[in-house]
Amino acid sequence: MRAAGAGEAGLPARSPPRFLATTGTLAVVGLVAVDVAAVPAVLPSVRVELGSSSSGLVWVQDAYLLALAVTLMLVVRAGVDHRLLAAVGVASFAGGALLASTADETATLVTGRAIQGAGMGALLLPALESVREAAGERWMVGAGALMALAVAPLAGGAVAETASWPWLFRIELVGAVPALLLVAAMGGRRAAQGGAAGGVRAAQGGASASGSHGERESGRVPANRSHAEREGGSPPQGQPLRGDRTAALAGGLILAVTGLVQSGPWGWASADTLLLLAGGAALILVGRRELPAGADAVVLVIAGCLAVGLLLAPQYLELVRGLSPLRSGVLTAVLTVSAATLAAAARLLAGRIPPRLSLIGGLAWAALGALGMTRIDPASSYALVIVSLGLLGGGIGAAAGALAGRGGVAAAAGARPTPADPVRLAAAAAGAALVVAAAGALLQRAQLEEREGGGSFEEALAAGLAASGWLMAALLVAAAVLAWRRASSSSP
Repeated sequence: MRAAGAGEAGLPARSPPRFLATTGTLAVVGLVAVDVAAVPAVLPSVRVELGSSSSGLVWVQDAYLLALAVTLMLVVRAGVDHRLLAAVGVASFAGGALLASTADETATLVTGRAIQGAGMGALLLPALESVREAAGERWMVGAGALMALAVAPLAGGAVAETASWPWLFRIELVGAVPALLLVAAMGGRRAAQGGAAGGVRAAQGGASASGSHGERESGRVPANRSHAEREGGSPPQGQPLRGDRTAALAGGLILAVTGLVQSGPWGWASADTLLLLAGGAALILVGRRELPAGADAVVLVIAGCLAVGLLLAPQYLELVRGLSPLRSGVLTAVLTVSAATLAAAARLLAGRIPPRLSLIGGLAWAALGALGMTRIDPASSYALVIVSLGLLGGGIGAAAGALAGRGGVAAAAGARPTPADPVRLAAAAAGAALVVAAAGALLQRAQLEEREGGGSFEEALAAGLAASGWLMAALLVAAAVLAWRRASSSSP
């Protein structure tokens, strides 16, 4: 297979040193797991020490997710030297971690997290490209990502209890050093101008089924594309992203997330909130064609619901139930361990279990967990909490594993499998940012109503958790219905 962008950039294809590439990529995915699943575990301590508001804590996590999604969209669009991209990414991530570790107010912490997210967005493209064509290394990186995700809440809780929350960012600062190996590994590899880099063309690796070589290079739509792609209007996954639509999508995400998170402090009926939400929705509609067709609506939902569970569970366990950070991390790990275990199982069993069963059943399973969260209050039994988190995480993991399993995605959701696809990862990060912002808006609204009715802080936070549970349940049910319709339309 021709190296991505070799002809366009005029540079010879060069395989990066395998050990350096794999080690650097493992470091990158480990840092992503810490940012997504370990940082939320220290947020209750952040709230106590910095006096953060509910919207402030949402911003700490959403600033990272939003910056990651927007940066990844933009660097996929641009033709950038991968060594330079990796170097800038490491420097930005380390700088953001350093700033976050010294924060004495929430705004500084949010700024550091945004810089971290931008750095990680730049790092992910060369990291994924470095192992894209090596199946054994992809398997190793995937297994490492699942293991890191599983233990991250426990690690975050342990750091918050034995040291203090800034130490988590200091550890990330040290953890960024192995990612420098990517700089040496890339050796000047360059993305094709226009964004045809790495995983954006991964969907074309299995070539003959989707058209001739000329069709793939020119971007013409093959006659046998899936119904979802023909009807959805999205470009083939191998086409370069259009700059205008990518910019519109990125701008829409920023406006929509800002409007949702700030709806608490500003009020839902304020002109600022309404203008941001309207402008964000309009820009997202303009740019939505840049997202690949098929399973991405489902990807957005499962990524968002996992992020919401990770954000809210530690706050409930520590600020409402009074658990220590370590014990809270142990219980939150029920969510991540079940997600990682079922994701691995669903992918391994993809040839034995119909993928639509794993996908749709997993989404339904996760919806039951979300419904269980709607019943949680300050006096709920820990059994209800554990079962709800386990169902939510296990269902999300099973659905994600079904989407990642080779050969099963087309039948399950009308899309081709695209391992290590940065466009899909950008879509997942964007979905997580949007769903977290929406859950944060509902959390703040429910807290306000509970406090106005005379409820305590603990009752208000539990009410916010329940409101977010209803949102997740609705999204997961809608995703299951969509997956079923796509599976039915793609069946012979």
